Amino acid sequence: VGAEPPPAAPRPTAPPPAAPPPAAPSPPASSKDADRLLAELRRLVLSARVPPSTWATTMEGYKSALASWAPAQRDEKRRDYLQQLIALYRRPGMQQSAAERQSLAKLRAIFLSMETKAGLSVEQRSKILESTCATYDGGRYSVEDRDYYKRQAAISLIRRYAADPEGALR
Repeated sequence: VGAEPPPAAPRPTAPPPAAPPPAAPSPPASSKDADRLLAELRRLVLSARVPPSTWATTMEGYKSALASWAPAQRDEKRRDYLQQLIALYRRPGMQQSAAERQSLAKLRAIFLSMETKAGLSVEQRSKILESTCATYDGGRYSVEDRDYYKRQAAISLIRRYAADPEGALR
């Protein structure tokens, strides 16, 4: 008497599912960390009390430093370098106030409509503002930075001439 053969395996009715395509390799954690730090640095620089061209200058220095580091040290040095720059731009007084983030048009409107200490007319204030802003239109200031410097000048004029500078800049 012999043993019965094992039952036959059922025939598959559908082909087995295809294997999913291989996922693209994710960047190493250090690269993700550096990207996050770089994004934070960009946010801080663009809202800091520095002209817009500072971002380009900062990036030139960063790329130059990055190229000078040995590959084995690059990730650690990049992270340290970015953390130092972030700490610099987070220092008290480095970030613009709400008044400093206002447009030049808004600051102009404030300057022309505010109550002044000396009772200057709107025409006098307009001439003061226009001549002050005109000093930034020369070749000494980059086109990219002119609006920044004009806004800073307008804020300075408001603080100088307003009867209530803090109230005017709210």
